Amino acid sequence: MMRAFFLQRALPALLVLLLAGCAGGLAAIEQSTSITVVGRATVRGHEPFTAVVLETNQQNLYVLVLDDTRWNATRAALPTRLRVTGVPYAGWWNNQRLAHIRPMAIEQP
Repeated sequence: MMRAFFLQRALPALLVLLLAGCAGGLAAIEQSTSITVVGRATVRGHEPFTAVVLETNQQNLYVLVLDDTRWNATRAALPTRLRVTGVPYAGWWNNQRLAHIRPMAIEQP
């Protein structure tokens, strides 16, 4: 009797709460305002799956999402320290879930 109640009512309710909590955490990342991070920028990965990755002193990694013009200009100066201001979001790179930044400004500190 109790098992049937659990399977019919409690288990679906728990699953809904779990999924809502996971989606809420990702939404908070997706709707963030701009942030500024400073760190060492390097090119990581193997062609054709390379990316410019910024690593902070606290060892946080941010994949910089660059258009072709910024990609070529930034890549030519690497490795270097950069201050990047942009909008963060959660994304996948190199089979890992990492923070990505769409830069609005890139400068050397």
